[in-house]
Amino acid sequence: MRKGLVGIFLLVQIIGLSNLGYCKWRLINKTPLIEGRVTDATTGEPIENVVISCEWVKEVPAFVDTVRRGFAHEVVITDKEGRYRIPSKRSTHFPPILCVGSSFDGISINIAHPLYSTPQFVGAGNEWLFIPSENRRIYKSQDGIIHYDIELLSLEQKYINAIRGLKLIENSEQREKKLEKIIREDFLPFIHAYDNGAYFLICEGHGIHFDMENIFGTWESIARTLSVNKKVYEGVKWHITRTKGEIQKKLLLKREK
Repeated sequence: MRKGLVGIFLLVQIIGLSNLGYCKWRLINKTPLIEGRVTDATTGEPIENVVISCEWVKEVPAFVDTVRRGFAHEVVITDKEGRYRIPSKRSTHFPPILCVGSSFDGISINIAHPLYSTPQFVGAGNEWLFIPSENRRIYKSQDGIIHYDIELLSLEQKYINAIRGLKLIENSEQREKKLEKIIREDFLPFIHAYDNGAYFLICEGHGIHFDMENIFGTWESIARTLSVNKKVYEGVKWHITRTKGEIQKKLLLKREK
């Protein structure tokens, strides 16, 4: 009798979890291989040394809601042809019952390059790749591979386009406010995203040479173009110098270990 009650209780738990969205659960999950090329959106040239960080995520039941946790991580870097290849990964998930077990949720993919405007997140399922910035899914082909070519807009071209758009504003005061907003809400957050030095540490860890002076020189050139006066430029340059110092400090600490 007791065994029968336990069996009924577990069945109710499984049905309840299915209604909460756990119907996607499977014991063995395998994500498709994802590959493609990264190119410059303006010139069509391949972009080397784009860092693509991938985290495989699972959903774990909690008392009130579910919790998303990463269970595997991998970094791939584009080669001279701009090619990248995210490997397929197999994982095992036990039934999410009574706040134990898990179900596969997806892959979070972050793309980074200090001279290009990069998408922050790409979500992947078992059969498709969801691109939030484009609001579309790319399904895997018959060979079980998802092919996705990525076009990145260079920072210089991005802000040149922004300035061209602002030239249509005749009121100089409004134009200056728009430029200051671009610096404050777009350019400076982009720069500070590199404060942790992760991009440079990953490249150095893979034996990849990067021209730091060229990168910061490009940032300063963009700051000069966006700044409405010398005071604004000096303020932006201070942030760039600070970020440069943070990155150099972290590289030095890594080399001393």
